[in-house]
Amino acid sequence: MAEDIQSTKLNIIDPHIHLFDLSQGDYHWLKSANPPFWPDKNLIQQNFSEADLSLSDNLQLAGFVHIEAGFDNKQPWRELHWLEQTCNLPFRSIAFIDINQSPINFALELTKLSQFSSFVGVRYIFEDDNILTTLSNEQVLTNLQLLAERTLIFELQMPFDNIDAVKLISLLLTQLPKLKVIINHAGFPEPDSESQFKQWQAVIQQFSQFSCCAIKCSGWEMQNRHYTVNWQQKVINHSLACFGEDRVMLASNFPLTLFSQPYPAYWQAYVEQLTLAPKLLEKLCFTNSYHWYHFDS
Repeated sequence: MAEDIQSTKLNIIDPHIHLFDLSQGDYHWLKSANPPFWPDKNLIQQNFSEADLSLSDNLQLAGFVHIEAGFDNKQPWRELHWLEQTCNLPFRSIAFIDINQSPINFALELTKLSQFSSFVGVRYIFEDDNILTTLSNEQVLTNLQLLAERTLIFELQMPFDNIDAVKLISLLLTQLPKLKVIINHAGFPEPDSESQFKQWQAVIQQFSQFSCCAIKCSGWEMQNRHYTVNWQQKVINHSLACFGEDRVMLASNFPLTLFSQPYPAYWQAYVEQLTLAPKLLEKLCFTNSYHWYHFDS
Protein backbone atom coordinates (compact mmCIF):
# COMPACT_ATOMS: atom_id res chain seq x y z
CA MET A 1 0.00 0.00 0.00
CA ALA A 2 1.05 3.61 -0.57
CA GLU A 3 0.89 4.23 3.17
CA ASP A 4 3.93 2.01 3.66
CA ILE A 5 6.28 4.81 2.61
CA GLN A 6 4.27 7.81 3.76
CA SER A 7 5.01 10.03 6.78
CA THR A 8 3.89 13.33 8.29
CA LYS A 9 5.90 15.20 5.63
CA LEU A 10 4.66 15.63 2.08
CA ASN A 11 6.11 12.68 0.24
CA ILE A 12 7.57 13.08 -3.21
CA ILE A 13 8.16 10.44 -5.85
CA ASP A 14 10.07 12.23 -8.57
CA PRO A 15 9.12 10.38 -11.76
CA HIS A 16 11.78 11.89 -14.02
CA ILE A 17 15.40 12.14 -12.92
CA HIS A 18 18.79 11.27 -14.42
CA LEU A 19 21.92 10.18 -12.55
CA PHE A 20 25.40 10.20 -14.10
CA ASP A 21 28.66 8.39 -13.51
CA LEU A 22 31.01 9.80 -16.15
CA SER A 23 33.70 7.22 -15.35
CA GLN A 24 31.42 4.29 -16.20
CA GLY A 25 28.93 5.57 -18.77
CA ASP A 26 29.30 6.98 -22.26
CA TYR A 27 26.89 9.98 -22.18
CA HIS A 28 27.64 11.01 -25.75
CA TRP A 29 25.18 13.92 -25.51
CA LEU A 30 26.91 15.35 -22.43
CA LYS A 31 30.25 15.89 -24.16
CA SER A 32 31.01 19.49 -25.19
CA ALA A 33 31.83 18.48 -28.78
CA ASN A 34 28.39 16.91 -29.30
CA PRO A 35 24.88 18.38 -29.49
CA PRO A 36 22.94 19.82 -27.82
CA PHE A 37 25.18 22.90 -27.73
CA TRP A 38 23.78 24.62 -24.65
CA PRO A 39 25.90 27.52 -23.36
CA ASP A 40 25.33 26.33 -19.78
CA LYS A 41 25.97 22.65 -20.47
CA ASN A 42 28.98 22.70 -18.14
CA LEU A 43 26.56 22.86 -15.18
CA ILE A 44 25.62 19.22 -15.67
CA GLN A 45 28.91 17.77 -16.94
CA GLN A 46 29.64 16.00 -13.67
CA ASN A 47 28.61 12.98 -11.64
CA PHE A 48 25.20 13.01 -9.97
CA SER A 49 24.11 10.40 -7.46
CA GLU A 50 21.09 9.68 -5.29
CA ALA A 51 22.72 11.83 -2.57
CA ASP A 52 22.19 14.93 -4.72
CA LEU A 53 18.40 14.53 -4.56
CA SER A 54 17.99 16.51 -1.34
CA LEU A 55 14.74 18.28 -0.43
CA SER A 56 13.62 20.91 2.08
CA ASP A 57 12.74 19.77 5.61
CA ASN A 58 8.98 19.81 4.94
CA LEU A 59 9.34 17.37 2.04
CA GLN A 60 10.55 13.80 1.84
CA LEU A 61 11.82 11.97 -1.21
CA ALA A 62 10.05 8.63 -0.95
CA GLY A 63 11.34 7.34 -4.29
CA PHE A 64 12.19 8.26 -7.84
CA VAL A 65 12.02 7.05 -11.42
CA HIS A 66 15.32 7.04 -13.26
CA ILE A 67 14.98 7.83 -16.95
CA GLU A 68 17.76 6.57 -19.20
CA ALA A 69 20.53 9.09 -19.73
CA GLY A 70 22.60 7.60 -22.54
CA PHE A 71 24.81 5.53 -20.23
CA ASP A 72 25.35 2.86 -22.89
CA ASN A 73 22.86 2.72 -25.74
CA LYS A 74 24.47 -0.42 -27.17
CA GLN A 75 24.12 -2.29 -23.88
CA PRO A 76 21.32 -0.45 -22.04
CA TRP A 77 21.17 -3.08 -19.29
CA ARG A 78 24.50 -1.71 -17.98
CA GLU A 79 22.83 1.45 -16.73
CA LEU A 80 20.29 -0.55 -14.73
CA HIS A 81 23.04 -2.71 -13.29
CA TRP A 82 24.92 0.42 -12.16
CA LEU A 83 21.79 1.94 -10.63
CA GLU A 84 20.86 -1.18 -8.70
CA GLN A 85 24.38 -1.38 -7.33
CA THR A 86 24.44 2.24 -6.13
CA CYS A 87 20.91 3.39 -5.19
CA ASN A 88 19.19 2.73 -1.86
CA LEU A 89 15.89 4.60 -2.09
CA PRO A 90 12.89 2.88 -3.69
CA PHE A 91 13.23 3.53 -7.42
CA ARG A 92 12.11 2.33 -10.81
CA SER A 93 14.09 2.36 -14.06
CA ILE A 94 13.12 3.41 -17.56
CA ALA A 95 15.75 2.07 -19.96
CA PHE A 96 16.86 3.07 -23.41
CA ILE A 97 15.85 0.80 -26.27
CA ASP A 98 15.90 1.17 -30.04
CA ILE A 99 12.32 0.62 -31.16
CA ASN A 100 13.44 0.47 -34.82
CA GLN A 101 15.32 -2.80 -34.48
CA SER A 102 14.01 -6.19 -35.53
CA PRO A 103 11.33 -7.68 -33.28
CA ILE A 104 13.65 -10.61 -32.49
CA ASN A 105 16.42 -8.35 -31.22
CA PHE A 106 13.92 -6.10 -29.48
CA ALA A 107 12.48 -9.08 -27.58
CA LEU A 108 15.96 -10.24 -26.59
CA GLU A 109 16.83 -6.79 -25.23
CA LEU A 110 13.57 -6.62 -23.28
CA THR A 111 14.27 -10.01 -21.74
CA LYS A 112 17.73 -8.86 -20.68
CA LEU A 113 16.36 -5.65 -19.16
CA SER A 114 13.55 -7.51 -17.40
CA GLN A 115 16.11 -9.35 -15.28
CA PHE A 116 16.51 -6.15 -13.25
CA SER A 117 13.99 -5.63 -10.48
CA SER A 118 13.75 -1.85 -11.00
CA PHE A 119 12.89 -2.12 -14.71
CA VAL A 120 9.37 -0.97 -15.63
CA GLY A 121 9.66 0.40 -19.17
CA VAL A 122 11.61 2.09 -21.92
CA ARG A 123 12.05 5.52 -23.47
CA TYR A 124 12.67 6.48 -27.05
CA ILE A 125 13.35 10.11 -27.96
CA PHE A 126 11.86 11.04 -31.32
CA GLU A 127 14.18 13.40 -33.18
CA ASP A 128 12.85 15.76 -35.85
CA ASP A 129 15.01 14.31 -38.61
CA ASN A 130 13.75 10.74 -38.28
CA ILE A 131 10.45 10.92 -36.45
CA LEU A 132 8.14 10.21 -39.40
CA THR A 133 10.35 7.39 -40.68
CA THR A 134 10.38 5.77 -37.25
CA LEU A 135 6.64 6.09 -36.70
CA SER A 136 5.94 4.61 -40.14
CA ASN A 137 8.16 1.59 -39.52
CA GLU A 138 6.04 -1.58 -39.22
CA GLN A 139 8.63 -3.09 -36.87
CA VAL A 140 7.96 -0.26 -34.43
CA LEU A 141 4.29 -1.27 -34.17
CA THR A 142 5.31 -4.89 -33.55
CA ASN A 143 7.81 -3.86 -30.88
CA LEU A 144 5.39 -1.57 -29.09
CA GLN A 145 2.82 -4.37 -29.16
CA LEU A 146 5.31 -6.50 -27.22
CA LEU A 147 5.67 -3.73 -24.65
CA ALA A 148 1.89 -3.71 -24.23
CA GLU A 149 1.78 -7.50 -23.87
CA ARG A 150 4.41 -7.36 -21.13
CA THR A 151 2.61 -4.45 -19.41
CA LEU A 152 5.71 -2.27 -19.72
CA ILE A 153 5.67 1.52 -19.95
CA PHE A 154 6.55 3.44 -23.08
CA GLU A 155 7.90 6.92 -22.30
CA LEU A 156 6.92 9.18 -25.19
CA GLN A 157 9.29 12.11 -25.68
CA MET A 158 8.63 14.39 -28.62
CA PRO A 159 7.49 17.97 -29.26
CA PHE A 160 3.80 18.13 -30.10
CA ASP A 161 4.24 20.78 -32.80
CA ASN A 162 4.82 18.19 -35.54
CA ILE A 163 1.27 17.54 -36.71
CA ASP A 164 2.17 14.63 -39.00
CA ALA A 165 4.02 12.92 -36.16
CA VAL A 166 1.11 13.50 -33.79
CA LYS A 167 -1.24 11.83 -36.27
CA LEU A 168 1.02 8.78 -36.49
CA ILE A 169 1.33 8.54 -32.70
CA SER A 170 -2.45 8.77 -32.40
CA LEU A 171 -2.80 5.95 -34.92
CA LEU A 172 -0.36 3.81 -32.94
CA LEU A 173 -2.26 4.41 -29.71
CA THR A 174 -5.51 3.49 -31.45
CA GLN A 175 -3.96 0.23 -32.66
CA LEU A 176 -2.45 -0.49 -29.24
CA PRO A 177 -5.14 0.48 -26.71
CA LYS A 178 -3.42 -1.40 -23.86
CA LEU A 179 0.00 0.20 -24.35
CA LYS A 180 0.86 2.19 -21.23
CA VAL A 181 2.22 5.54 -22.49
CA ILE A 182 3.57 8.36 -20.34
CA ILE A 183 4.16 11.70 -22.04
CA ASN A 184 7.50 13.27 -21.08
CA HIS A 185 7.82 16.99 -20.28
CA ALA A 186 4.15 17.62 -21.09
CA GLY A 187 4.93 17.43 -24.81
CA PHE A 188 7.11 20.57 -24.76
CA PRO A 189 4.54 23.38 -24.92
CA GLU A 190 6.05 26.71 -26.01
CA PRO A 191 5.67 29.52 -23.46
CA ASP A 192 6.11 32.31 -25.99
CA SER A 193 3.91 31.17 -28.87
CA GLU A 194 0.14 31.51 -28.58
CA SER A 195 -0.50 29.57 -31.79
CA GLN A 196 1.77 26.71 -30.73
CA PHE A 197 0.15 26.63 -27.30
CA LYS A 198 -3.32 26.29 -28.84
CA GLN A 199 -2.06 23.44 -30.97
CA TRP A 200 -0.50 21.83 -27.89
CA GLN A 201 -3.80 22.13 -26.04
CA ALA A 202 -5.59 20.30 -28.85
CA VAL A 203 -3.01 17.49 -28.90
CA ILE A 204 -3.22 17.05 -25.13
CA GLN A 205 -6.98 16.80 -25.40
CA GLN A 206 -6.58 14.23 -28.18
CA PHE A 207 -4.08 12.04 -26.32
CA SER A 208 -6.07 12.20 -23.09
CA GLN A 209 -8.79 10.13 -24.79
CA PHE A 210 -6.51 7.09 -24.50
CA SER A 211 -7.11 5.70 -21.02
CA CYS A 212 -3.67 4.08 -20.77
CA CYS A 213 -1.93 7.41 -21.41
CA ALA A 214 -0.65 9.71 -18.63
CA ILE A 215 1.38 12.92 -18.61
CA LYS A 216 4.38 14.24 -16.66
CA CYS A 217 4.67 18.01 -16.23
CA SER A 218 8.37 18.82 -16.14
CA GLY A 219 11.26 19.97 -18.30
CA TRP A 220 10.25 23.62 -18.01
CA GLU A 221 13.87 24.73 -18.27
CA MET A 222 14.16 23.06 -21.68
CA GLN A 223 11.83 25.64 -23.20
CA ASN A 224 12.87 28.65 -21.14
CA ARG A 225 15.56 28.85 -18.44
CA HIS A 226 13.56 31.69 -16.85
CA TYR A 227 10.11 30.12 -16.92
CA THR A 228 7.41 31.52 -14.64
CA VAL A 229 5.04 29.88 -12.19
CA ASN A 230 2.14 31.31 -14.21
CA TRP A 231 3.35 29.32 -17.20
CA GLN A 232 3.61 26.13 -15.12
CA GLN A 233 0.13 26.67 -13.72
CA LYS A 234 -1.30 27.16 -17.19
CA VAL A 235 0.21 23.90 -18.49
CA ILE A 236 -0.71 21.92 -15.38
CA ASN A 237 -4.28 23.23 -15.35
CA HIS A 238 -4.86 22.18 -18.96
CA SER A 239 -3.27 18.78 -18.33
CA LEU A 240 -5.59 18.26 -15.37
CA ALA A 241 -8.62 19.42 -17.33
CA CYS A 242 -7.91 16.81 -20.01
CA PHE A 243 -6.32 13.89 -18.16
CA GLY A 244 -8.00 14.26 -14.77
CA GLU A 245 -6.42 14.05 -11.33
CA ASP A 246 -5.18 10.46 -11.61
CA ARG A 247 -3.14 10.70 -14.83
CA VAL A 248 -1.02 13.80 -14.21
CA MET A 249 2.35 13.79 -12.42
CA LEU A 250 4.74 16.55 -11.38
CA ALA A 251 8.38 15.72 -12.09
CA SER A 252 11.75 17.43 -12.20
CA ASN A 253 14.20 16.41 -14.97
CA PHE A 254 17.14 16.65 -12.56
CA PRO A 255 19.97 17.54 -13.05
CA LEU A 256 18.81 19.67 -15.99
CA THR A 257 16.68 21.57 -13.47
CA LEU A 258 19.97 23.15 -12.36
CA PHE A 259 19.81 25.32 -15.47
CA SER A 260 17.12 27.26 -13.61
CA GLN A 261 17.35 26.50 -9.88
CA PRO A 262 18.59 24.02 -7.24
CA TYR A 263 16.71 20.77 -6.75
CA PRO A 264 15.22 21.60 -3.29
CA ALA A 265 14.01 24.98 -4.55
CA TYR A 266 12.42 23.32 -7.56
CA TRP A 267 10.14 21.11 -5.47
CA GLN A 268 9.51 23.82 -2.87
CA ALA A 269 8.23 26.05 -5.66
CA TYR A 270 5.76 23.37 -6.74
CA VAL A 271 4.44 23.16 -3.19
CA GLU A 272 4.39 26.85 -2.31
CA GLN A 273 3.68 28.67 -5.58
CA LEU A 274 1.20 26.51 -7.49
CA THR A 275 -2.51 26.88 -6.77
CA LEU A 276 -3.32 23.26 -5.98
CA ALA A 277 -5.43 21.83 -3.16
CA PRO A 278 -3.43 19.71 -0.66
CA LYS A 279 -5.05 16.41 -1.66
CA LEU A 280 -4.51 17.13 -5.34
CA LEU A 281 -0.89 18.13 -4.70
CA GLU A 282 -0.33 14.80 -2.93
CA LYS A 283 -1.69 12.97 -5.96
CA LEU A 284 0.49 14.88 -8.41
CA CYS A 285 3.64 14.64 -6.27
CA PHE A 286 3.29 11.11 -4.94
CA THR A 287 0.25 8.90 -5.40
CA ASN A 288 0.00 8.94 -9.18
CA SER A 289 3.69 8.16 -9.68
CA TYR A 290 3.42 5.45 -7.04
CA HIS A 291 0.74 3.65 -9.04
CA TRP A 292 1.78 4.40 -12.64
CA TYR A 293 5.35 3.23 -12.04
CA HIS A 294 4.43 0.13 -10.02
CA PHE A 295 5.93 1.06 -6.66
CA ASP A 296 3.09 -1.07 -5.27
CA SER A 297 4.40 -4.25 -6.91
